[in-house]
Amino acid sequence: MPLKLKVRYREVRNLIAIYDKPCLNKIFDFLLYSYKVIDIHISELKFVSAMKTKKRLGLIILASVNDNRAILVRIIVGLIFLSEGIQKFLFPTLMGAGRFLDIGFNHAAIWAYLTGTFEIICGALVLFGLFTRVAAVPLLIIMLTAFVTTKWPVMIHIGFWAMLHEYNTDFALTLLLIYLLIFGSGRWSFDSRILEVWKS
Repeated sequence: MPLKLKVRYREVRNLIAIYDKPCLNKIFDFLLYSYKVIDIHISELKFVSAMKTKKRLGLIILASVNDNRAILVRIIVGLIFLSEGIQKFLFPTLMGAGRFLDIGFNHAAIWAYLTGTFEIICGALVLFGLFTRVAAVPLLIIMLTAFVTTKWPVMIHIGFWAMLHEYNTDFALTLLLIYLLIFGSGRWSFDSRILEVWKS
C-alpha cells in the first residue's frame, strides 16, 4: 500500500475508534478490500500486457517462412560479410583503415574496425540463422553507407553505367538482406528452433 494511503488508513481508523460505529468498520474494511483487489488486478493486467508485448516482439524477430530456400540466401550473405569483416583486420591497409581513409572517413581506423566487427558478428548470425532479422539491419546500414560513400560519387563523376558496373555485387547483397528482413531465416535455422521451443 502506498505511504499516503497508509497515513489515511490510520486517520480513518482513529476516527472510527472515536465514534465506535461497527457499521463504519465494515464499510471501511469493504473499501479497503476492494482497493486491494483492484490493485492486484491492475498489477496482473500490467504483467500480462508486458508479456504479450515481449511475445509479439519475439515473434516479429524469430518468425520466418516455413521452407528451406532461405538457407541459400543466408550462406551467400553470411559468408560474404564474414569474409569481408575478417579481411578488414587481416589487411588493414588494403581493406580496412587504409581504404576508409581513401574514401574520406575521419578516424578511419575506428570506423574500419567497427564495420569489420559488425560484419563478422552479423555475418555469423545470418549464416547460422540466429536473430537473422536483427543482424540484417546493421548490414543494410553498411550497404547503404557504402553506396553513398563509394558508388554515388562514381555516378556523379563518371556516369550511370559505370556506377551500375561497380554496384552490381552490392545491389545483389542489399536485395538479399531485404529478403531476409522480410521473410526471415527459414526452417533450417536457430530462429526456427527457438520459435518451436517457445511456442511449445
